[in-house]
Amino acid sequence: MTSSPRPGYSQIVTPPASPEPTRGPTAPPSEAELRLVARPATVRRAPKFRAFIVVGALIGIAIGAFLGAVGPAGLLQDRTPSVVISAIGVGGFGALAGAGVAVWSDSRSTPRRPRP
Repeated sequence: MTSSPRPGYSQIVTPPASPEPTRGPTAPPSEAELRLVARPATVRRAPKFRAFIVVGALIGIAIGAFLGAVGPAGLLQDRTPSVVISAIGVGGFGALAGAGVAVWSDSRSTPRRPRP
């Protein structure tokens, strides 16, 4: 081995100087400049899909549990299986209904494009 360093490893690389010196903070634009440049905008708030789905599922579970508890018990005297099955089933439909309401409200919040 040689005691001299490998080419490229012992050299210190300095970044090139910037072509323009940095300037200090600039003043905000005047109202006349803003009227020429700025465009009016509206802020669109999208619905929170998770909240719609969870609320729909909870409402569906409550309705399903009520229907399972009130409905006929069948051959069994214990209503627990019918309450649980109907709560899960109707809860799933409630989640789908909540997702549908979220999609509907999302489509209502977007501006309509004029037809050509």
